[in-house]
Amino acid sequence: VRAVATPTESVAGFDDMVAGTERKYYMLGGKGGVGKTSCAASLAVKFANNGHPTLVVSTDPAHSLSDSFAQDLTGGALVQVDGPDYPLFALEINPEKARDDFRDAAKQNGGSTGVKDFMDGMGLGMIVDQVKLIY
Repeated sequence: VRAVATPTESVAGFDDMVAGTERKYYMLGGKGGVGKTSCAASLAVKFANNGHPTLVVSTDPAHSLSDSFAQDLTGGALVQVDGPDYPLFALEINPEKARDDFRDAAKQNGGSTGVKDFMDGMGLGMIVDQVKLIY
């Protein structure tokens, strides 16, 4: 049996992902060790190289996104990734610290209503409905 691989111009489904110019959010999830970070880094480069300004964020304490891009992304600020044709930024965050910071900001800016309004503005209001912020 002989297998033949044929290069294609696009990856199945990717054309739909990069179609249009509206802001889109993609979240990758799954159990540990299945390649979420590697996949996210690859997708981010592909989006950037297809003309979409891109931000990839990791909440993995292992800091493997830094390894994927061979750059330090742990400083708590966006870092422009070297290499892609179009802007690609990356960030690794500590999820516990981010949660605490988010709660503090919510308390100062209108409580959960302010958070809901902010998230609605990004098209992510449904997340507030799913996550209970305990004050």
